[in-house]
Amino acid sequence: MAAREQGSLRTHSPWPMIGWGTAAGIIIVAGVLGFGFLDRYQQGGPTLSLWNAICHGLGITADTGLSLQDSADVAAYFATQRGGLPTLTGNRVPEPGRSLRESDPAKRLIFAGDPERGIPPCSACHGPGGYKLGAPALQGQQPNYIDEQLIAFAQGMRQNDIFEQMRIIARGLTPDEMHAVAVFYGVRAGEPRAGGLALR
Repeated sequence: MAAREQGSLRTHSPWPMIGWGTAAGIIIVAGVLGFGFLDRYQQGGPTLSLWNAICHGLGITADTGLSLQDSADVAAYFATQRGGLPTLTGNRVPEPGRSLRESDPAKRLIFAGDPERGIPPCSACHGPGGYKLGAPALQGQQPNYIDEQLIAFAQGMRQNDIFEQMRIIARGLTPDEMHAVAVFYGVRAGEPRAGGLALR
């Protein structure tokens, strides 16, 4: 029996422990090199703190926002824009009668959407007047800008939409529809539109 116990002790192998120890060592070294060293010294960028390097390596931002100089530059840019930001006037309630039977494709897409193609109305997220807290304002944007952004979403070049909402919607629009929506939103609030309507 003593020989049997000695034999069972002899079959105990240290290799699994060596294997797990080696794997843990490789992971630790890779983590230190990847997060603490390589991410810290960016090519052509500023040296990051250890915390920022770890966050950057994990794909999350540890930035606290714009620097004072960045904020001043952004403020100076908008201060020089002719007319500044558009003023929001009126209660931005859509005019009655806008539905799926609307003949104007822009109004139909903005206020009713196209359920057959799975396209919700723009106003559902962006507000009935092109402005809603928590969503990008479309009211008063340059038509060319809106057109370009819709194309960028449709082609997948712009990917900052949550759950690909804008990419899915833009892929369902024709170029003419994109342009019509861009022109509709591109009129500044309160300016007369074709047909005597004003976007408020």
